[in-house]
Amino acid sequence: MTRLLVITSRFPYPLEKGDKLRIYYQIKDLSKVFKICLIALNDETVEDDSYTHIASMVDELHMVQVGGLSRLLGLLTAVFTKNPFQISYFYSKKAKRSVQDIVDQFKPDLIYSHLLRAGQYVEHMKHPVYIDYMDAFSLIMKRRAASSRWIKSLFYKVEAHRMKAHEITSSNRYQGKAIISKQDQQYLESLMDSKFDVISNGVDLERFYPLEDVEKKYDIVFVGNMGYPPNIKAAFFIAQQLLPILLKTKPNIKVLIAGARPTRGVQFLASEHIAVSGYIEDIRLAYASSHVFVAPIFNGAGQQNKILESMAMGIPCVTTQLVNNAIGASNQESICLADESELMSKHILELLHNRDHYNYIRANAFTFVQSCYTWETQNNKLIQNLKALKP
Repeated sequence: MTRLLVITSRFPYPLEKGDKLRIYYQIKDLSKVFKICLIALNDETVEDDSYTHIASMVDELHMVQVGGLSRLLGLLTAVFTKNPFQISYFYSKKAKRSVQDIVDQFKPDLIYSHLLRAGQYVEHMKHPVYIDYMDAFSLIMKRRAASSRWIKSLFYKVEAHRMKAHEITSSNRYQGKAIISKQDQQYLESLMDSKFDVISNGVDLERFYPLEDVEKKYDIVFVGNMGYPPNIKAAFFIAQQLLPILLKTKPNIKVLIAGARPTRGVQFLASEHIAVSGYIEDIRLAYASSHVFVAPIFNGAGQQNKILESMAMGIPCVTTQLVNNAIGASNQESICLADESELMSKHILELLHNRDHYNYIRANAFTFVQSCYTWETQNNKLIQNLKALKP
């Protein structure tokens, strides 16, 4: 069996972040085909049950600590170099020596790196390396700069410039490269003479499916990591832009904002109309307890898995064209699209008040996800790409 070393920038469980979700399901399918040694860079406490769960999926598991002091030194070093802050933050000389020792001992046939943060540990090794850029991070920083003010905007501009240079220069160090969506692929390929394979996220249809017996307590819901800037902006958009419009027609409307790490600002959005739940152990209950999923996300890149999950659970989605560019659903067929508050509110109210329209969007959305976005379909692409690199 081919020996595959996988290196990640975080311990891939629990699944409270998008990058963890992606690599978790990839490892799950890769382990059926390859003998896997997983190296997880880490600076957090990993619960015993989380460690045991991941250990059961792979042949070898190594946690390599990149501690707080190393990360601080990395950030300070980045100030005086041209390295992106997010790359330097994840780097440690001590960790790199540990990674090299593990590679020497395991003797992999191939290496799979999840994100450029981890790629810097294996980019110069003799083994073929396939890397998952996942998102075009320079594009994310560029869009954040455009939507931020003052010092934040300046920081994001600098980071966008640095990340763009890093994405370009590092691309030649890998034998294969993946990206999550066609729009990210087009952006990166326009910057460099290099080919990227599109490997999207998927949905676990054995876990995400309509839960008909859950009480509908809320009219609309938004789910996400509520410490992530685009999600924070989305929560404020719902509270400050959508809610005042919706209240004119539906004065008793109820909104749920659910997800881990809500900032103080997000927590303060709680009111008689808005519930801010924080972390929910079974996020399916957040989806299932609501009629409509709303994602007013106007910056960022990559793919929003929350859209696919809500579709799979039979919850119609209202979101922006930017989000749908990475998904490709048909407007007013399997999704509802709007880029400003009036039209977005109109879509929401139409779904809440027109049962035939609601059921039409709901059924088409489920069929769309089922046919295009299963993990098995997407991960089979990854498996074939890795096999093609085997020496």
